[in-house]
Amino acid sequence: MAWLLFCSAMVLHAQFTDSFTDNDLNQNPPWVYTAGDFTNSSGVLKTSNTQTGPLKFGISTKSGPVVCEQYSFEFNMGFNPSSQNYFDYFLFSDTHVQLAKNGYFVRAGNTKDEISLYVLQNGVAKELISGADGELNKSSNHYEVRVLRTITGEWTLMRKNMNGGNFVTEGTATDTSYKSAAWTGILVNQYGTSAQGKIQFDNVYSGPEIKDRAAPVMTSLRIRFPDQCVVRFNEPVYNILPSQFLLNNAVVPVIAEPDATDPQQAILTFASLPKNSLCTLYNEGTADIWGNLSSRHFLSVFSNWADTPGTGELIITEIMANPPGGGILPAIEYTEIQNRGSRKINLGGCTFSDVGTTATLPDTLLNPGEYIILTSTAGSALSAYGKCLALTRFPGLNNDGDELVLRNPAGLLLHAVHYTSQWHSEPFKKNGGWSLELKDSATYCIDVGNWGSNGTHGGTPGTRNSLYGTKTEFKKPRIVRAFMRTEHILELDANQPLDSVWAADSAKYLIAETGERASAFLGMNATHTRLSLYFQSSFPQNSAFHLHPLILRTCDGRLLTGNIPAFGLPEMSMTKGEIHINEILFNPKGHDHDYLEIVNSGNHILDMAQLRLANTDDSGKIKDFVSPAPDGYSLLPGEYMVWTTDEDKIKVSYPKHNAEAIFTLPALPGFPNDRGTSILALPSGFILDSFSYSEKMHAEILSDVEGVSLEKLWPAAASGVAENWTSAASVAGFGTPGLPNSQMQTFHQTRYIFRTESRTFSPDNDGIDDVCIIHYSLDKPGYIATIRIFAENGAEVATPWKQVQLESSGTLVWNGTSENGTLPAGNYMISAEAFHTSGDHKRMKCTITLLSR
Repeated sequence: MAWLLFCSAMVLHAQFTDSFTDNDLNQNPPWVYTAGDFTNSSGVLKTSNTQTGPLKFGISTKSGPVVCEQYSFEFNMGFNPSSQNYFDYFLFSDTHVQLAKNGYFVRAGNTKDEISLYVLQNGVAKELISGADGELNKSSNHYEVRVLRTITGEWTLMRKNMNGGNFVTEGTATDTSYKSAAWTGILVNQYGTSAQGKIQFDNVYSGPEIKDRAAPVMTSLRIRFPDQCVVRFNEPVYNILPSQFLLNNAVVPVIAEPDATDPQQAILTFASLPKNSLCTLYNEGTADIWGNLSSRHFLSVFSNWADTPGTGELIITEIMANPPGGGILPAIEYTEIQNRGSRKINLGGCTFSDVGTTATLPDTLLNPGEYIILTSTAGSALSAYGKCLALTRFPGLNNDGDELVLRNPAGLLLHAVHYTSQWHSEPFKKNGGWSLELKDSATYCIDVGNWGSNGTHGGTPGTRNSLYGTKTEFKKPRIVRAFMRTEHILELDANQPLDSVWAADSAKYLIAETGERASAFLGMNATHTRLSLYFQSSFPQNSAFHLHPLILRTCDGRLLTGNIPAFGLPEMSMTKGEIHINEILFNPKGHDHDYLEIVNSGNHILDMAQLRLANTDDSGKIKDFVSPAPDGYSLLPGEYMVWTTDEDKIKVSYPKHNAEAIFTLPALPGFPNDRGTSILALPSGFILDSFSYSEKMHAEILSDVEGVSLEKLWPAAASGVAENWTSAASVAGFGTPGLPNSQMQTFHQTRYIFRTESRTFSPDNDGIDDVCIIHYSLDKPGYIATIRIFAENGAEVATPWKQVQLESSGTLVWNGTSENGTLPAGNYMISAEAFHTSGDHKRMKCTITLLSR
C-alpha cells in the first residue's frame, strides 16, 4: 500500500512526451538508436533502415521510474503488415528495447493484423488484450493508440483511426507484474523492401490521464416517422435515459436508448410525433466517456411528414431503355417516376425492379406532382435535369422490352409497366436515342396505347413529358386468352390491366358446361393482366369448356366486353399432321408487317407453348427460332391463330379478320419478299409443318403482289404442295387473317370417279372459282397417272401432271395455264390415264369451261 501511495503521488508530476517537432533525436529527450535506422524530419519520427533483412532494430529513451496512468502514441504505417513486418511500442521496459526482458508493449501488425497489448516476462511475451483481427489488413494505416492503467493494475487498450472515427476500446485486462519503469521505445521487425522507410511515429506520451472536460452537445436531429427521433452528439455518450430529453418542452420519450451501430447517436421513441411542424428537442444530463454531463441545450428541425405511397400514387412516367449515342441527353439509361397523388411521400424502402434485379430506394421526399429520375451510379450527369437517385442496383433496361415494377416497403404494387420497343411512335426511334413517355397519367394503369416516343429532344427526364395530356382511345377491354395451366388451374389474360378487387371474387367464375364455380382466386401478375383460378374438379384432356359471361372491369373502371375464349386441357405433345400453316403474308405493302396464320386441323386441343416458328438459310438449315406463346395458349380444333409484329396495322389493312385470333410478337422469323420457307417445329427441332413459298405462286392475273397473302385451298392439305396454295381473293381484301381463307374449298366425297368442282372457272382472283378443282375417287391407292388438257379442236394444250402417284381419293388443282403460258377462254377436256402395279388400268375424263380472264 505504501508503494501505491507513492506511485499515485508521483504520477501527478512524472510526464514524458515528444512531438518530434524539433527534428532532433539527441535532446528533449535524447534517444538511443543506431544511425541509419531512424530519422527525425518534418516533425515525425521515421524508419530509414534500407537493408533487406530480416531485421530487428529499435530506438529507446529513458522514461523514469514512475508507472503512469496514460500511454499514447500515433503511428502511420504505409503498408499492409505481416508476420515479418510489424512493430512493438514499449510503454516501458527494464532496459533498451532491443535487449528488454521485462515490460509492457503494444504490437501493431503481425499475423492477425491487429493492435494488441502484451506483457514481457523474462523474455517471453504474453498477450493481455487481443485487438480486432484484420483491423490493419490494408495498405495504409494511420492510428492513435491510447493505453490507460489504474493504480490497481487495470489496463484499457483503445485505438482511433485518424482517417475518421472515434476511439474504440479493444479490451481490458488486469496485470500487476511490474510497478516501475526505466525505458520506453520502439522495436521494429522488418523484412524485404515493402516496409522500408514506411513507418512514422508522432506525439508519444506517458503521464497523467488526459481527460476531456467538455460536456457532450447534440449536433443533429432526424425525424424517423411515425414515432422516433435519431439524435447525434459530438462525441460518444453513455447511460442514455428518457428523462434527459424533452420534445417541444413538454413530451418525454417513452424509450431512450443508444444506437447499437454508432456510440455518438441515441434513438428516442415517442408515443407519436407531430407532422409537418417545427420540433424542438431539449437535452440535459447526458454523460460522455469522461463523465461530463450535458447542460440544457436544444436543437430544432421541421418534421417533414411523408406518407408511404399507395397504389397509383407513385407511377412510372418515362423510360429511356436505349439511350442516345451523342445527342442532347447523356448516353445513360434512366426511368422517371412521379408522385401523382396529393400527399407528400417518402420513397425510402420502396423497390424498383425488372425481372432479374431489384433496387431499394433510399429515404427521399417527393412532393405532390414532383418527378424524380432513377438511374445507375454512372448516371450522375442526369442530376442536371432534375431530382435524381443514382442506384447501385439499378436494373439494366432491355432495348426491346422489359417488365418494370414499383412496390412500396410493404410489397404493395404501386405501378407496373411491361414496355416494348413497338410502343415507339416512329419506327426509326426504336434504334435508340428516344425515350418512351406516358401520355395520360389519369389512365396510368393501361400500357398499350398510353405510351409513345418523346416528341422533342429525345427525352424529358425530371420534367413533364412532351406527350403529357395526350388523350388516347383505348381498345375495348376483353379476355384474350383462357389456358389450363394444369388440370385444376385456369389462367385468364386480359388485353388491359384489371381491377384486382373485382377480379378476386372467385365465385363469379362459373363453368357453363358443369356449373362448377372456381374454389379459389390464386392471384394476378405484376401488370394485373393475368389472373389464376383454382377449380376443385379436374378437367379432362381434349374437352372444350366455356365460362359464363363475367362482370369484370379494368383498372380505370371500364367494363370488359366480348366473348371469353373457350378452353380445355391440351394434349401433352403435338404430333405431325395436327397443325398446319394456312396463310402467309411475306411481301407486305408499305410500312405494313408480315403475318403467319396457322390452323389446328386435328381433333385435339393443342398447347402453343410447345410450338416454335422458324425459317431456313440459303443452305436449308433451320434458323431464327421464335416461341410465339411462351406462357401457353390453347388452340382448339378448327381454330386459327395469327402472329405479326403489329396487330393493329394488320387489322386496319385487312378488314376481313378475326381480331381475337391475331397476336403481336416482338419479332417473327424473317420472311423474304421473293421466296423463303416457313416452319412449324417442336423445341427439339422436329418439324411439324413447313411451307416453301415463292412470289411466283401468286395468281398470274395479279400485276402487283405487294400486300397479297398466299392462302391454302384446304387447311389440312399438304403445305409443301404448291398447287394447294393461291393468292387471297381481291374481294376479301387480299388477306383474311384469323378467318377461313377466301379461296378455301370444301370436298365432300361421293361416288364419282373423276369430275370438277364447278363447270366453269375464271382465274381473275375475285375469290369465286379462281381455279379448276378436280376431285377423284379410285378403288385403291397407288395408281400412277398422267393428266392432259385438250382444246375443243382435239389438240393437247397442257400436261399439268406427269406420272404422279394418286391416293385412293383426293383433289387436284389446275390454274388454267400450260407450259407455254396462259390459255385463252374456251371449253377444255381433262383426260387422265392411270395404271396400277396390280395391272389395273383406268381412263377418266371430264370437261371444264375457262371463262374470260
